[in-house]
Amino acid sequence: MLIGPIYISFAPPFFIFAGVMLSLILWVWIRRSKKSFIPHSHGILTKKNRGKILRAAHIAIFLLSAISLLLLLFASLNPKSAQTINVNHTARRICIVFDASGSMTIGFDDTSSPLPSYEKTRMGQAGIFIRKFVEKRQGDEFALVFFDSEQYVSRDFTYDASQITDVLAPATLVGVLNIEGVLESVRVKQDAESRGTQAVRGLEFAKDFIISHKDYTGNEVIVYVGDLTLDVGTLDTQTPKKLTSLREDYGIKTYAVAVVSDYIEKDEEEKEKIARQKLDLFKNSGIPVYRVDDTRKIEQIADRLASDLPPSLSEEKILTKTSFAPWLIVSSFLFTCIALILNEKFPKVP
Repeated sequence: MLIGPIYISFAPPFFIFAGVMLSLILWVWIRRSKKSFIPHSHGILTKKNRGKILRAAHIAIFLLSAISLLLLLFASLNPKSAQTINVNHTARRICIVFDASGSMTIGFDDTSSPLPSYEKTRMGQAGIFIRKFVEKRQGDEFALVFFDSEQYVSRDFTYDASQITDVLAPATLVGVLNIEGVLESVRVKQDAESRGTQAVRGLEFAKDFIISHKDYTGNEVIVYVGDLTLDVGTLDTQTPKKLTSLREDYGIKTYAVAVVSDYIEKDEEEKEKIARQKLDLFKNSGIPVYRVDDTRKIEQIADRLASDLPPSLSEEKILTKTSFAPWLIVSSFLFTCIALILNEKFPKVP
């Protein structure tokens, strides 16, 4: 029970101790009150001042005994000082699982270099999204896992956001694709045919990486970024299930960023239909999903994800308690001793 700055909790052992001490005081008081002699060694008791001194001594004995009893009773409540302090928790640790499969390269132009058309690719838009997202989560630790038909950790958990943004820069990602020389778009599309999508394996790999990490805390977050398309061109129905499994079985908070940009030769209605089918994969899964399909809206979507994730440096109010009971017991004991000494020196005279 909190009463102002004092926290009260009942402690039965103190009640027992208080009862024993009270019984002792009453027994000594009764025993001494039956004696009718005045110690001859007590020189201050004269016929003139004896009555006043005895009355004062008895009043002092009564007050000391009462105070001692009250202190014991208060100690039995185990009072503690209550103070609220703010505690900052460590940063959030976020593992980004990035789809680097062939379908993510759709959108390159038939130009001499893929760089001018970087923003038109799903991979390019995903890279821009992540760079915007990382910038908005200052203080967090980030790790980056790439997957296609294989999986690997590109960046271990780090507070240095530039390590994440640099690896997702256009020139770096193009380098990952091993694009050299002329006719880059042709080389990309040829390479895409042999680099399939293994998102479930990528997520499982990321989970193992997180759990086995030497700094594992249990509060990590996985953000999947991909196009939800398999190497055969069908929808990836297993990724939402895997994200749900990671959340339910391992307690890892999971989020999905669906890059649904499409440059296939179909009308806008058909493209929107395919995009909606991808997003509908997450229905009833409980996994938050964020749609990326327009470079101009990327920053807005990154804002949403950044605000939906648990805080980077959370502040929590904690009630600290410091017990007064030991000091109260010591004080009560001292008052009791003084009362007993006075009662011994100044017994009641009939």
